[in-house]
Amino acid sequence: MTARNKRPYIGVAIIVVREGRVLLGQRRNSHGAGTWQFPGGHLEFGESIEACARRELYEETGLSALSLRRGPFTNDLFESEGKHYVTLFMIAEHTVGRPRLKEPDKCERWDWFPWSRMPKPHFLPIVNLLRQEFSIDQEPSVAASIKSELAEMGDPQRARVQQRFFKTGPGEYAAGDLFLGIKVGQLRKLAVRHADAGIAVIADLLQSPVHEHRHVALFLLIHRFQNGGIQERREVAAFYLAHTAFVNNWDLVDCSAYTILGASMEDGDRGVLDRLVCSRNLWERRIAIVATWHFIRAGQVTDTFRLAAKLLDDDEDLIHKAVGWMLREAGKRDEAALVTFIETHYRQMPRTMLRYAIERFEETRRLKLLKGAFDG
Repeated sequence: MTARNKRPYIGVAIIVVREGRVLLGQRRNSHGAGTWQFPGGHLEFGESIEACARRELYEETGLSALSLRRGPFTNDLFESEGKHYVTLFMIAEHTVGRPRLKEPDKCERWDWFPWSRMPKPHFLPIVNLLRQEFSIDQEPSVAASIKSELAEMGDPQRARVQQRFFKTGPGEYAAGDLFLGIKVGQLRKLAVRHADAGIAVIADLLQSPVHEHRHVALFLLIHRFQNGGIQERREVAAFYLAHTAFVNNWDLVDCSAYTILGASMEDGDRGVLDRLVCSRNLWERRIAIVATWHFIRAGQVTDTFRLAAKLLDDDEDLIHKAVGWMLREAGKRDEAALVTFIETHYRQMPRTMLRYAIERFEETRRLKLLKGAFDG
């Protein structure tokens, strides 16, 4: 084939970043053998760049990329081999798992290196990338260190199950939420190890697209609230209210609403709950009702019944469940008040809410209440 008829190949390289370091492997048995490269490979016909990056990364290292962003490109002419590539760089700052040598015939090993101390010789695309003065070099922050720990703990198979369980598909209540696949108990233990993390670290984690980052942030915030003085507790509660947009799944709400917001209102004004309960945001409405669990545990049930009445016409099943749950808890403290609430609102109560509210009653009475029989 003449030079005129030849066409360049398209390569995709993935710059995997963790804690200020990047993942590199040493090539073998191919052009550029002995040089250091990022994970990557050929773009297949009809394949998107993102799909190629995810596929190549997993095939070569076993890592799963939760999010990708596009980086630069390089024009790479391997003169001695007679090969020409255009290399498209993708940057993966949120990945799951530990790197494994899945293609030992192509790569000697994988390892992490600071950007400024990447080993040489570099594979030609990296040489050309550095000529552009591109860099991701930065000192690893505390937040980055926590994210790196979480990435190492991730379980891709469990993450896939969680993606389905927490309804992250298009049009579902948690559309776009990203999971690493880590058990809640592990997240709590990690939060204990980083209990001294400052509010800036918490803010960084809480604004992440990764679910477990936000969950750890809330555990850290709860610790900060419970161990702080009066002023710090006020500041934590104000921070929580200012960041409800990131408390955006039911498990995040349920661990934090009563422990932070509810606890902050123990002896104060609770009017903010009336604002939240009327919010167009599903999670703010759930925050409002779940916050009252703190009051219930202190023997105060009035706010729960008041807010529950405002949510009777809510369209969301997740609200029906949360209200029913809080009504059930309130009923443990004042059963007569719960039965009166059900009798008053029976025709208006969603069936799920009612079932949750009467769950602890013995079967005969539960069946009567389901039928609207309130004659004892």
